Amino acid sequence: MSEPLRVLVIEDSESDAALVVRQLEHAGHAPSWRRVDGEESLRDALGAERWDVVISDYRLPGFDAARALTIVRAVERDLPFIVVSGTIGDETAVALMKAGAQDYLRKENLTRLAPAVERELAEARMRLLQRQTERALRESNEHFRLALQGSSITVFNQDGELRYTWIHNPVPPFSGQASIGKTDAELHEAAAAATLTAIKSRVLESGVSAWEEVCLTIRGKESYHLLTVEPWRDDAGAIIGVACASVDITETKKNELRIREQLEELRRWQDVTLGREMRVLELKEEVNALLRNAGLPPRYQSPGKLDGSEER
Repeated sequence: MSEPLRVLVIEDSESDAALVVRQLEHAGHAPSWRRVDGEESLRDALGAERWDVVISDYRLPGFDAARALTIVRAVERDLPFIVVSGTIGDETAVALMKAGAQDYLRKENLTRLAPAVERELAEARMRLLQRQTERALRESNEHFRLALQGSSITVFNQDGELRYTWIHNPVPPFSGQASIGKTDAELHEAAAAATLTAIKSRVLESGVSAWEEVCLTIRGKESYHLLTVEPWRDDAGAIIGVACASVDITETKKNELRIREQLEELRRWQDVTLGREMRVLELKEEVNALLRNAGLPPRYQSPGKLDGSEER
């Protein structure tokens, strides 16, 4: 099945334009196309509909590819622009590509045309997706920033390579914009970086959120953090990174540890005290037994007595 393709051909020769279109048809495309040969007709075509690719001759009467490229880029910066010419030199071709053209080919050898068009269409889609993703990240980051004003929570985004793209309320080891573009391995000590990378990589691969308590050593000081990691998705639902929130729970954790230590000390003291009391009771029973064997009344009240009377 032929693939639809909207092609704008900038060419003063009808036969050369038809040759370009036939080359695309032979490659399996179904081009719907329009030929223009000057600045006015080019502007009309750009304003009339959207195009997938522009294929331009280099030199036309009173017009050329450099001027055409400027006009196209003013309307659509990602529209693939390919120069096809029989007279263009290498230096001129390089200058056009530096100005924003994607490729150039010679008219006598159009076998590269269809692969070049397909490649540039794919790259244009990637550029569009990247811009949409960046816009979504900026909008979401601004939303988070407004929502988190006054909050002590550290919130940050990392891309698919787990490089930091945005940080709210940076605390050590973060240092604001200087941390953007870096990974955990570049900011944390090795053990902490390995722990954080493992958690975030798991979320990236599985798409399942994670809530974990982590212990980090930052600048030689141990701290505890409650880390929440969510998959970061684009408008199409694809995972493009992770969105994280980190709450410093060091003081809470230290208080918890102190309480545990106090409870453990209390338990040990209770065990010692209870053991001493039991031994005293055993000794009193032994004294009473000796007195009974000697025909004498017991000296100590039996622990089984509940009325408070003493045995004689």
